[in-house]
Amino acid sequence: MTTDIIYRYKNQVYFNITNKCPCRCTFCIRNTEDAIGEASNLWFEHEPALEEIYKAIDEFDFSDCNEVVFCGYGEPTMALENLIAVSKYIRERYPFRIRLNTNGLSDLIHKRSTAEEICQAVDSISISLNMPDAVSYNEVVRPAYGEKSFDAMLKFARDCKQYLDDVRFTVVDVIGEEKSRAEQNPGCSEWDSVKSKKIFTVIQNRKFLFLLLNLPENYSSHAPYRAWLLIFYVIGNYSVMFL
Repeated sequence: MTTDIIYRYKNQVYFNITNKCPCRCTFCIRNTEDAIGEASNLWFEHEPALEEIYKAIDEFDFSDCNEVVFCGYGEPTMALENLIAVSKYIRERYPFRIRLNTNGLSDLIHKRSTAEEICQAVDSISISLNMPDAVSYNEVVRPAYGEKSFDAMLKFARDCKQYLDDVRFTVVDVIGEEKSRAEQNPGCSEWDSVKSKKIFTVIQNRKFLFLLLNLPENYSSHAPYRAWLLIFYVIGNYSVMFL
């Protein structure tokens, strides 16, 4: 069966350049499906060579495309050299914005700082945050690098902000409604939708937020502070997307 290196999903174009990943996320769609969107199969029999990716680019119809995303059935930074080379190949031929969806563990994967070279290759970065602390993060993401993964991911995000304006965290809808209600700030009863509660659950932990943004802990002494207000603070440094 042919494997899709490039595919469309929800009107966006995605690059599937590796199946390697250091995480075993409990919510990962590749645990249950062989493909997503318009792809027929995203599993490789062998990791694609650079020439195969170039060929896929040359043959793909990019009509109505204004952004391409490195995101498939693997962590793109596991194939970092190919990612950078492919980004250069695209920029030489197309005016697209290039986004990287990543778990943010590239420094651990390559045992060195990688933010600068990655930021030179893309226009925006979305980092999978998903949980507000190392313990719950490890339970859900199950990274191969264990307890140091969460802090490494946050450091990677901070490093990326030195080189790139558009750096955001993404939060996948995996927090249960019951847990969200239990953790919801009592002063924020206007948060009626489950999604809003889940966003709030992830960022309402003040120490976590201050750690994330390097803000002084007394920046907002008034309560209740609302999740949307925090998100605007986040946008100054990072933005939060909810998937």
